[in-house]
Amino acid sequence: MYDTETGKRTACTVLQLDRNQVIAHKRRDKNGYWAVQIGAGQKEPKNVTKPMLGHFAGAGVAPKRWLSEFKVLDERGLSGAPVGAMVGAGWFRVGQWVDVKAVSRGMGFAGVSGPLSLSLSLRFIHPPFVTPCASCLPSASPLLFFLFLFF
Repeated sequence: MYDTETGKRTACTVLQLDRNQVIAHKRRDKNGYWAVQIGAGQKEPKNVTKPMLGHFAGAGVAPKRWLSEFKVLDERGLSGAPVGAMVGAGWFRVGQWVDVKAVSRGMGFAGVSGPLSLSLSLRFIHPPFVTPCASCLPSASPLLFFLFLFF
């Protein structure tokens, strides 16, 4: 955010709330956990499956593009958000910390990076050792990784 009086820029988070509505309550006796299901956006009814149209009709809301569940501790967490209620900026206070869920833009698999040339060593031609996390590696993997890089 830019302050025209002082000329300073301040980092901030902007929340875009696009027609967010409470769609359903998930209860421990029926679903095994406590959660609030919230829908956002807008979707044409012709592009929604019949079971989902029934789900939205049961809540009395228009079809939504995205659905997400937010877990709550107990039934008191459900009472503050009745089914069909709009969730807008009025739900938040200035300076309040919020937990945000998002879907990142996938970039796909980029493949081997770097220039490929016959003059380069073979270790630069092979793709890097890809793993989801360091704790998922077998115990022998560091040795294999070392062998892969230098031989």
